[in-house]
Amino acid sequence: MIAALNLEGTWKLQLDEQKVERGLNFSDVITLPNTTSHAGKGKKNENVLIGALTDEYLFEGYAWFSREIEIPEHLVDKRCFLHLERTRVTTVWIDGVELGTQNSLNTPHRYEIQAGLTAGTHTITIRVDNTDYPTKGGHLTSEDTQTNWNGITGKLELQFFERVFLDNIQVYPVLATRSFEIKALLVGELQGLKIVVSSVAVSADPVFTTEEQIFTPAMQEIQLRYKIGEDAMLWSDDEPNLYKLHIHLQDQNGNILDSNQVWTGLREFRAAGDKFTINGHKTFLRGKHDGLIFPLTGYAPTDVDEWIRILAISKSYGINHYRFHTCCPPEAAFIAADLLGIYMEPELPFWGTSFGEARTN
Repeated sequence: MIAALNLEGTWKLQLDEQKVERGLNFSDVITLPNTTSHAGKGKKNENVLIGALTDEYLFEGYAWFSREIEIPEHLVDKRCFLHLERTRVTTVWIDGVELGTQNSLNTPHRYEIQAGLTAGTHTITIRVDNTDYPTKGGHLTSEDTQTNWNGITGKLELQFFERVFLDNIQVYPVLATRSFEIKALLVGELQGLKIVVSSVAVSADPVFTTEEQIFTPAMQEIQLRYKIGEDAMLWSDDEPNLYKLHIHLQDQNGNILDSNQVWTGLREFRAAGDKFTINGHKTFLRGKHDGLIFPLTGYAPTDVDEWIRILAISKSYGINHYRFHTCCPPEAAFIAADLLGIYMEPELPFWGTSFGEARTN
């Protein structure tokens, strides 16, 4: 990514409980990221639940959000994506042209604006629907935990890329060779490109940086091995040593086309008979159930500092493991867990029943 346009701030709002998709006059405003309930939008909920959270401004249906944006000249002709970190079922329009619909409850919604954006003013309209989910139940939509909120939380921005960039970067530790396996998809033309990888041991004192390693991609599907060395520091819940990998895509002249950072640890968690091991040493999971219950807001935080505060409290009581029942926390929770030394077990967002046609191989 070469640039991001922050879309946080004031958006026009229209609640459409009957889902009629007409007569939108955007008679209200809301500050995003937020939920309609946390912002006090809609009718006051007169019901009081016993044994579960009472959503003070319960709203189910379509919530329409719209605002105008200004695209500067230097971002014209770049590949552009709308990034919504946490939301419900969304449909997006740019200048009245529909981009599509996405329905993930626990990963960002990412829309590519295929035609690009010209310099000047454009209108983004987002419809969020918190009904008719493709899965049945789960703590991401339950009144017992997060409530069935409507809105957009976390990172909300337009992301701009050169015509060539690295997508879906994944990093896997390989303890035996003290290295990291890096997988990615190279989008665009291959000719004359190189991938430059370096790392910083952020847990070391003093912090040290490894030498750059250069790789020449031969195909769109990238798979490379980045070696740290025999003196590499290992990650565990007792010693959460982390590396920050810098992964750059450069052209033949050394110009950076894409720049990425990935936090990761070198570790190997395995089952050994009836025991678990971390890096070959026996360990014990001292864990807790978590359903992402945040009664003051009704939704999970998306910033690292807040998750560090929360997880550090558990860590102080000896907890080193979180099971997120039928839910998955935002990315910030995983970063905080890596920093503190906590194992994470996220789950898919449904009680156990998925609607779809059964198939056999």
